[in-house]
Amino acid sequence: MDKKKQKKFKNLLYIIVLISVFIMFIGMYTAYYLKHNKKDNIIENNVLMSLTFDGKNEINVSKIKPGWEDEILFSVSNDSKDTIGKYKIILEIITPFSNMIEENLVYTINGQSNNKDKSNILVYTDETVVPVASKTYSDCVITPNTKHDYKLKLNFKKTKDNKKYSSDNMLVLRIKMVSDDN
Repeated sequence: MDKKKQKKFKNLLYIIVLISVFIMFIGMYTAYYLKHNKKDNIIENNVLMSLTFDGKNEINVSKIKPGWEDEILFSVSNDSKDTIGKYKIILEIITPFSNMIEENLVYTINGQSNNKDKSNILVYTDETVVPVASKTYSDCVITPNTKHDYKLKLNFKKTKDNKKYSSDNMLVLRIKMVSDDN
């Protein structure tokens, strides 16, 4: 009789260990899945928007000389299947070129959409002087399952009077996108 009880106990112990291992595998799979499927997204009113930069989101340059150019490529995408998103693009001037507006330091922003829907509203600027304070472009609209690609290009134009610029000029500019939920 003792051997039968020992055999039942061993079988019960094997079953408990097997169930514990199975539960442990399910827990590990769930933890892995949740960790690896998180994105840096902004979720607002059931709209899933994300901002992606091609390498950098900031221009940080010192000793700017006439003829200098730089650009930032970034995109905004709406991964929602049915909700139109609204957003703002902010050019955050962290360190201005100088305390006064410099007419020869200019930028352009050009946007393109992968969707031809007329509801999409992007930012396009002609050559504009870089402000001393931050600049916000609002009223941008992105339709579901759409991506807007942007190029911000900065240029310090050459002039006849290039020698008037000191070599200690500095510019730090960052791009941000926020949801516009008016």
